[in-house]
Amino acid sequence: MRRINREFNVRIDAIELIRHWMLGAFQIRGQPGPEIRSDVLVAVTEVFVNFVKHSNLKVEDVIEIQLEFTEEALVIIFKESGEPFDITELEDPDLDALHESGYGLFIVKSLMDTFEYFPKNSGKAHNITKMTKGYDHGERPNIGG
Repeated sequence: MRRINREFNVRIDAIELIRHWMLGAFQIRGQPGPEIRSDVLVAVTEVFVNFVKHSNLKVEDVIEIQLEFTEEALVIIFKESGEPFDITELEDPDLDALHESGYGLFIVKSLMDTFEYFPKNSGKAHNITKMTKGYDHGERPNIGG
């Protein structure tokens, strides 16, 4: 398994930096394939936007994003110290009704194979969001180099 991580300030304009960093990592590792990259980039963008909008973090705060390239999947882990929330209280949006917002986590869960959220507590200083996406079409990662 290969792991890389980087911290980003909690600003909407950091999304472009995140996408550039991730695309560079994908190119170096040779994984995931192009059809999966777009799903992963959309999911990461949605999660990061939710942190910016809802976590009560300040612009000078940072969110750490970690990419783990395993043999079977790409694992993405976010570590942040914002206000935790109860994910069980979130309901999927009514797709028959028109809403201006509220689709973010629904989209993420639809695009990724797994989505988990672990709120901080007295034993942890950070909230952890973890999602995985398996490699498509039996592709194997190029984890050398």
